[in-house]
Amino acid sequence: MEKKKSAVRSLLDIEVGAPEAARVKVVRLGLILTVRELPYDRLNKLRGLEDSDLQYLMESTVEPKFRDKAWYKEKMGCPTPIEAMKKLLREGEVRAILRKCDELNGYGYGAVVPLSPDDESIPEDELQGRAIGAALEDLEKN
Repeated sequence: MEKKKSAVRSLLDIEVGAPEAARVKVVRLGLILTVRELPYDRLNKLRGLEDSDLQYLMESTVEPKFRDKAWYKEKMGCPTPIEAMKKLLREGEVRAILRKCDELNGYGYGAVVPLSPDDESIPEDELQGRAIGAALEDLEKN
């Protein structure tokens, strides 16, 4: 009973803030993008769509506005923002930006760490250190 009570208490103590955002730069173009995390349902709706990586990028991008008709129709001469994004960005650039989007959406290394029963009393900064160590170890493997 005590563990359930503390789990409920910990849920009640969690502060849910505004979506996280980050800025990234496509060096080749000198283009700075502001990307943000997406709500859970919105992220799930993107799965299985045609050009899902570009859809994910467009949905995540706050700035610049890829849906601006002046950009994709007039400047790029494309019928859709997705077609214009295909002309503008290289596949590797899209994947690199999406890695940051993934991180904002909780897919980054260290977002969730396994705990043993003995770990519950370990200070949060030590757990964060373990998460960073695990992420570095995973990067070295790849």
